[in-house]
Amino acid sequence: MGLEKNTAFELVKGRVADVIQEQGFTLKSDEVADEQDGSRIALFVTEKKAVGIVWDAKKKQYVLQIGTVTDGKVDENWRTLALWLFDPQTQDDKDAKSIANDFEDSLRQLNPKNAPVKREPVQSKKSKITLNGMVENFVKLYPQYQDRLDAHIEHYGQLLPDTFIDEVMAEYMMSMLTQKKNAFIKKLFEFLNNHYNNGDDDVRSAIMVTLFRHLLDNEEAERLAQETYMSETLKRSWMQMGRMLRKKGDQLPR
Repeated sequence: MGLEKNTAFELVKGRVADVIQEQGFTLKSDEVADEQDGSRIALFVTEKKAVGIVWDAKKKQYVLQIGTVTDGKVDENWRTLALWLFDPQTQDDKDAKSIANDFEDSLRQLNPKNAPVKREPVQSKKSKITLNGMVENFVKLYPQYQDRLDAHIEHYGQLLPDTFIDEVMAEYMMSMLTQKKNAFIKKLFEFLNNHYNNGDDDVRSAIMVTLFRHLLDNEEAERLAQETYMSETLKRSWMQMGRMLRKKGDQLPR
Protein backbone atom coordinates (compact mmCIF):
# COMPACT_ATOMS: atom_id res chain seq x y z
CA MET A 1 0.00 0.00 0.00
CA GLY A 2 1.49 3.32 -1.02
CA LEU A 3 1.67 6.18 1.41
CA GLU A 4 -0.75 8.26 -0.62
CA LYS A 5 -3.55 5.64 -0.52
CA ASN A 6 -4.27 5.78 3.21
CA THR A 7 -6.51 8.84 3.20
CA ALA A 8 -7.59 8.40 6.83
CA PHE A 9 -3.98 8.43 7.97
CA GLU A 10 -3.24 11.48 5.81
CA LEU A 11 -6.21 13.28 7.36
CA VAL A 12 -5.15 12.48 10.94
CA LYS A 13 -1.49 13.25 10.28
CA GLY A 14 -2.27 16.54 8.55
CA ARG A 15 -4.44 17.81 11.40
CA VAL A 16 -1.95 16.74 14.07
CA ALA A 17 0.96 18.20 12.10
CA ASP A 18 -0.61 21.66 12.26
CA VAL A 19 -0.80 21.49 16.06
CA ILE A 20 2.60 20.05 16.84
CA GLN A 21 4.41 22.27 14.37
CA GLU A 22 3.09 25.17 16.46
CA GLN A 23 4.92 23.53 19.38
CA GLY A 24 8.22 23.40 17.50
CA PHE A 25 8.09 19.82 16.15
CA THR A 26 9.28 18.92 12.67
CA LEU A 27 8.50 15.82 10.62
CA LYS A 28 11.42 13.38 10.91
CA SER A 29 9.97 10.42 9.01
CA ASP A 30 6.77 9.00 7.53
CA GLU A 31 7.01 5.41 6.46
CA VAL A 32 5.17 2.14 6.02
CA ALA A 33 6.06 -0.11 8.96
CA ASP A 34 4.67 -3.25 7.30
CA GLU A 35 4.47 -3.53 3.51
CA GLN A 36 1.95 -6.38 3.66
CA ASP A 37 -0.77 -4.77 5.75
CA GLY A 38 0.09 -1.08 5.33
CA SER A 39 0.83 -0.30 8.99
CA ARG A 40 2.38 3.14 9.14
CA ILE A 41 4.08 5.61 11.48
CA ALA A 42 4.80 9.33 11.17
CA LEU A 43 7.42 10.68 13.55
CA PHE A 44 7.73 14.32 14.64
CA VAL A 45 10.59 15.53 16.83
CA THR A 46 12.11 18.44 18.68
CA GLU A 47 15.52 18.43 20.32
CA LYS A 48 14.12 16.64 23.38
CA LYS A 49 10.69 15.21 22.45
CA ALA A 50 9.12 12.93 19.88
CA VAL A 51 5.50 12.44 18.84
CA GLY A 52 4.42 9.41 16.85
CA ILE A 53 1.21 8.87 14.90
CA VAL A 54 0.80 5.13 14.40
CA TRP A 55 -1.63 3.19 12.24
CA ASP A 56 -1.53 -0.46 13.36
CA ALA A 57 -3.36 -2.30 10.59
CA LYS A 58 -3.37 -5.67 12.39
CA LYS A 59 -5.06 -4.26 15.49
CA LYS A 60 -7.03 -1.72 13.42
CA GLN A 61 -6.11 1.15 15.69
CA TYR A 62 -4.63 4.63 15.58
CA VAL A 63 -2.23 5.51 18.40
CA LEU A 64 -0.88 8.91 19.40
CA GLN A 65 2.27 8.47 21.42
CA ILE A 66 4.93 10.69 22.94
CA GLY A 67 8.55 9.92 23.77
CA THR A 68 11.89 11.55 24.39
CA VAL A 69 14.92 12.29 22.26
CA THR A 70 18.45 11.84 23.61
CA ASP A 71 21.48 12.98 21.62
CA GLY A 72 19.40 13.13 18.46
CA LYS A 73 18.06 9.58 18.87
CA VAL A 74 14.44 8.74 19.72
CA ASP A 75 14.26 6.63 22.88
CA GLU A 76 12.23 3.41 22.95
CA ASN A 77 10.09 4.47 25.95
CA TRP A 78 6.82 5.62 24.39
CA ARG A 79 3.78 6.81 26.35
CA THR A 80 0.33 6.48 24.77
CA LEU A 81 -1.61 9.75 24.76
CA ALA A 82 -4.66 8.49 22.88
CA LEU A 83 -5.83 5.32 21.17
CA TRP A 84 -8.75 4.82 18.78
CA LEU A 85 -9.96 1.71 16.98
CA PHE A 86 -10.70 2.21 13.28
CA ASP A 87 -12.00 -0.27 10.71
CA PRO A 88 -11.35 0.89 7.12
CA GLN A 89 -14.06 -1.49 5.90
CA THR A 90 -16.87 0.12 7.89
CA GLN A 91 -15.60 3.60 8.79
CA ASP A 92 -14.85 6.66 6.72
CA ASP A 93 -13.25 10.11 6.82
CA LYS A 94 -15.93 11.35 9.22
CA ASP A 95 -14.68 8.84 11.78
CA ALA A 96 -11.08 9.75 10.97
CA LYS A 97 -11.93 13.39 11.75
CA SER A 98 -13.16 12.32 15.20
CA ILE A 99 -9.79 10.66 15.78
CA ALA A 100 -7.97 13.76 14.53
CA ASN A 101 -10.03 15.98 16.85
CA ASP A 102 -9.16 13.83 19.86
CA PHE A 103 -5.47 13.72 18.91
CA GLU A 104 -5.48 17.51 18.55
CA ASP A 105 -7.07 17.91 21.99
CA SER A 106 -4.55 15.51 23.54
CA LEU A 107 -1.63 17.43 22.05
CA ARG A 108 -2.97 20.84 23.00
CA GLN A 109 -3.13 19.63 26.59
CA LEU A 110 0.61 19.01 26.55
CA ASN A 111 2.51 21.66 28.42
CA PRO A 112 3.70 24.55 26.24
CA LYS A 113 7.39 24.65 25.39
CA ASN A 114 7.92 27.72 27.56
CA ALA A 115 6.70 26.00 30.73
CA PRO A 116 9.06 23.08 31.35
CA VAL A 117 8.53 23.15 35.12
CA LYS A 118 5.14 21.46 34.68
CA ARG A 119 6.37 18.39 32.87
CA GLU A 120 5.42 15.04 34.36
CA PRO A 121 8.49 12.77 34.36
CA VAL A 122 7.06 10.49 37.03
CA GLN A 123 3.87 9.81 35.09
CA SER A 124 5.79 9.06 31.89
CA LYS A 125 7.81 6.37 33.68
CA LYS A 126 4.80 4.81 35.38
CA SER A 127 4.15 1.22 34.35
CA LYS A 128 0.91 0.68 32.48
CA ILE A 129 -1.72 -1.58 34.03
CA THR A 130 -1.98 -4.94 32.24
CA LEU A 131 -5.07 -7.07 31.63
CA ASN A 132 -4.07 -9.46 34.40
CA GLY A 133 -3.52 -6.46 36.66
CA MET A 134 -6.98 -5.12 35.83
CA VAL A 135 -8.62 -8.41 36.82
CA GLU A 136 -6.57 -8.59 40.02
CA ASN A 137 -7.51 -5.01 40.90
CA PHE A 138 -11.18 -5.74 40.24
CA VAL A 139 -11.14 -8.67 42.66
CA LYS A 140 -9.34 -6.57 45.27
CA LEU A 141 -12.07 -3.95 44.92
CA TYR A 142 -14.81 -6.59 44.94
CA PRO A 143 -13.52 -9.48 47.09
CA GLN A 144 -16.87 -11.26 46.73
CA TYR A 145 -15.65 -12.27 43.26
CA GLN A 146 -12.57 -14.11 44.51
CA ASP A 147 -14.49 -17.40 44.37
CA ARG A 148 -15.46 -16.70 40.74
CA LEU A 149 -11.82 -15.99 39.91
CA ASP A 150 -10.66 -19.20 41.63
CA ALA A 151 -13.30 -21.20 39.76
CA HIS A 152 -12.30 -19.54 36.47
CA ILE A 153 -8.63 -20.47 36.94
CA GLU A 154 -9.51 -24.01 37.96
CA HIS A 155 -11.74 -24.42 34.90
CA TYR A 156 -9.34 -22.96 32.31
CA GLY A 157 -6.06 -23.87 34.00
CA GLN A 158 -4.97 -20.23 33.91
CA LEU A 159 -6.35 -16.71 34.02
CA LEU A 160 -7.94 -15.70 30.72
CA PRO A 161 -8.54 -12.02 31.46
CA ASP A 162 -10.72 -11.26 28.42
CA THR A 163 -12.98 -14.18 29.30
CA PHE A 164 -13.22 -13.14 32.95
CA ILE A 165 -14.05 -9.57 31.93
CA ASP A 166 -16.68 -10.80 29.46
CA GLU A 167 -18.31 -13.25 31.85
CA VAL A 168 -17.92 -11.69 35.30
CA MET A 169 -17.16 -7.97 35.09
CA ALA A 170 -19.74 -7.39 32.35
CA GLU A 171 -22.37 -9.25 34.35
CA TYR A 172 -21.72 -7.04 37.37
CA MET A 173 -21.68 -3.83 35.31
CA MET A 174 -24.97 -4.57 33.55
CA SER A 175 -26.61 -5.66 36.81
CA MET A 176 -25.71 -2.39 38.53
CA LEU A 177 -26.76 -0.27 35.54
CA THR A 178 -30.11 -1.98 35.01
CA GLN A 179 -30.92 -1.76 38.73
CA LYS A 180 -29.68 1.86 38.74
CA LYS A 181 -27.63 1.36 41.89
CA ASN A 182 -25.97 4.73 41.54
CA ALA A 183 -23.40 4.50 44.33
CA PHE A 184 -22.23 1.11 43.04
CA ILE A 185 -22.15 2.34 39.43
CA LYS A 186 -20.09 5.37 40.45
CA LYS A 187 -17.55 3.16 42.23
CA LEU A 188 -17.28 0.81 39.23
CA PHE A 189 -16.81 3.59 36.69
CA GLU A 190 -14.19 5.31 38.83
CA PHE A 191 -12.36 1.99 38.52
CA LEU A 192 -12.93 1.79 34.74
CA ASN A 193 -12.02 5.44 34.08
CA ASN A 194 -8.78 4.99 36.02
CA HIS A 195 -7.85 1.76 34.26
CA TYR A 196 -8.66 3.19 30.83
CA ASN A 197 -6.39 6.17 31.51
CA ASN A 198 -3.57 4.14 33.05
CA GLY A 199 -3.92 0.78 31.31
CA ASP A 200 -1.95 -0.54 28.37
CA ASP A 201 -3.43 -0.95 24.89
CA ASP A 202 -4.90 -4.37 25.73
CA VAL A 203 -6.70 -2.95 28.79
CA ARG A 204 -8.16 -0.10 26.75
CA SER A 205 -9.31 -2.48 24.04
CA ALA A 206 -10.87 -4.87 26.59
CA ILE A 207 -12.85 -2.05 28.20
CA MET A 208 -14.04 -0.72 24.85
CA VAL A 209 -14.87 -4.02 23.14
CA THR A 210 -15.05 -6.93 25.59
CA LEU A 211 -16.85 -5.01 28.34
CA PHE A 212 -18.75 -2.12 26.76
CA ARG A 213 -20.15 -4.15 23.86
CA HIS A 214 -22.66 -5.41 26.43
CA LEU A 215 -24.05 -1.87 26.61
CA LEU A 216 -25.35 -2.26 23.07
CA ASP A 217 -27.96 -4.69 24.37
CA ASN A 218 -29.55 -2.13 26.68
CA GLU A 219 -30.05 1.42 25.38
CA GLU A 220 -31.11 2.81 28.76
CA ALA A 221 -28.10 1.33 30.55
CA GLU A 222 -25.78 2.68 27.86
CA ARG A 223 -27.28 6.17 28.15
CA LEU A 224 -26.94 6.16 31.94
CA ALA A 225 -23.30 5.03 31.79
CA GLN A 226 -22.36 7.45 29.02
CA GLU A 227 -24.12 10.56 30.26
CA THR A 228 -23.43 10.22 33.98
CA TYR A 229 -20.48 7.98 34.80
CA MET A 230 -17.99 7.84 31.92
CA SER A 231 -15.13 10.33 31.98
CA GLU A 232 -14.91 12.62 28.94
CA THR A 233 -12.01 10.56 27.58
CA LEU A 234 -13.88 7.30 28.04
CA LYS A 235 -17.06 8.79 26.58
CA ARG A 236 -15.33 10.03 23.42
CA SER A 237 -13.71 6.66 22.86
CA TRP A 238 -16.95 4.77 23.44
CA MET A 239 -18.92 7.00 21.07
CA GLN A 240 -16.43 6.10 18.36
CA MET A 241 -16.32 2.40 19.23
CA GLY A 242 -20.09 2.18 19.62
CA ARG A 243 -20.57 3.53 16.09
CA MET A 244 -18.14 0.96 14.74
CA LEU A 245 -19.74 -1.97 16.57
CA ARG A 246 -23.21 -0.91 15.44
CA LYS A 247 -22.07 -0.71 11.83
CA LYS A 248 -20.66 -4.22 12.09
CA GLY A 249 -23.94 -5.40 13.60
CA ASP A 250 -25.92 -3.86 10.74
CA GLN A 251 -23.82 -5.78 8.22
CA LEU A 252 -24.49 -9.18 9.80
CA PRO A 253 -27.02 -11.41 7.96
CA ARG A 254 -30.50 -11.32 9.45
